[in-house]
Amino acid sequence: MDPLTRLNVIGAIERLLPELKEALTLRVRVLKMLRVIQPVGRRALAEKVGLSERVLRGVVEELQKAGFIIVMRQGMLVTEAGEEVLDALEPLYARYAGLSVWEDRLKERLGLRHVLIVAGHPTDDTMTLSALGHEAAQYLNEILKKYTRIAVAGGTTMAAMAAYFRPRKRYPQVTFYPARGGLGEEAAIQASAIAARLAEAAGAQYVLFQLPDQLDKEMSEELRHDPYVAERLSEMRKAEVVFHGIGDALTMARRRRTPEALVERLKHAQAVSEAFGAYYNEAGELVFQVPTLGLSLDDLKQKRCVAVAGGKTKARAILSLAKTGLFDVLITDQGAAQAILEATDKTQPPDDSDRSQ
Repeated sequence: MDPLTRLNVIGAIERLLPELKEALTLRVRVLKMLRVIQPVGRRALAEKVGLSERVLRGVVEELQKAGFIIVMRQGMLVTEAGEEVLDALEPLYARYAGLSVWEDRLKERLGLRHVLIVAGHPTDDTMTLSALGHEAAQYLNEILKKYTRIAVAGGTTMAAMAAYFRPRKRYPQVTFYPARGGLGEEAAIQASAIAARLAEAAGAQYVLFQLPDQLDKEMSEELRHDPYVAERLSEMRKAEVVFHGIGDALTMARRRRTPEALVERLKHAQAVSEAFGAYYNEAGELVFQVPTLGLSLDDLKQKRCVAVAGGKTKARAILSLAKTGLFDVLITDQGAAQAILEATDKTQPPDDSDRSQ
C-alpha cells in the first residue's frame, strides 16, 4: 500500500471511529512510559503519565489482554509484542500527538535533514536519558538496513542508547567504531566500551581505541604518528554514520577537569556548546578546541552525524551546535524542542492542545 493510500485509509477510519485518536494516543503513551521505567507498579506509572489509578487500571487491563504487557511481582513489563506494536505505531502516534508538526518546524528552523522528537516532558535526567536512549536505539535499528559502518562517541546518552539497543536480527557485516578515545571516566561510558556493547548486541564487529581522549597538543600530535594510533584512526574514518551527544560547554569543561583558567576563558568567550572537544558560542562560532584523539571536525563533515540530546537545559547548546552544520539528524525531546522553537520564535510552536493529553 503506497503512503497516499495508507493516509486515505487512516483518514477514513478516523471518520468512522472518531474516538480512535484519543484511545490510541493514551494506550501508546502508557506503553512508551512503561518501556522507559519498567518494571514498575501501577501507582508509580499512573503518576508518571498523569492519570488516575482508576483510568490507568482500565488501560492496563486492555494492554494485558492484548498481550502487550505482562504483570509480574516486581511490576509491569512491555512484552516483545508490545515493543513491535510501539515501533509500528510510532509514525501515527507522532501525528496524533502533534509531534510531526514540531519535527517539521524544528527541521526547517535548524536546517536539518531529519528530526525525531520523544513525546513528553521528562521530569528528571534519568527519564530524559532513558527516553532518548530508546529513540536513538530505534533509529540505529532503522539505519542498519542501509549503513554498515557506525561510529559512536562516549557519554551517558550514548551509553543509554547501547542499553536499549535490541536488534531483531544479527548484523555480522556491520562494524562499530569509537569516534574518540576515553575521557578518563568510568569505562562504561567511554566510546570503545559503547561500540563493543552495540556490536555484541548486533552480532557485529567492532574496533577499540583504548587511549585517553584529551592530551596536550604536543603529545596528541606525537601519538598521531604512532603506528597503532594511526591505524586505529584510519579505521575510524571508515565510519559512514556517527552518533554523538551535545554537551553544555561549561559542564563538559568541568567534567574533563579543565583548569580553572581555561574555564574562565570559556566563560569570557561565552561558550555554549561542546562536541568532540570543540567549544562554540551562541552563534555557532568555534571559540576553543581541545587537542583530542579521534575523528576530527573535518572528518565529521564527511559523515552523516546523528546528535542525541534533550531537556530544556540543553536547548541553547543544541541550537548553538546546529548553527555549525556539524550534524544533520537530531533526536531530542519535547522540552528541548519547545525551548528551541520559542528561541527562534518566527512563529509560535504548537500549543498544548496539539500535544498528547
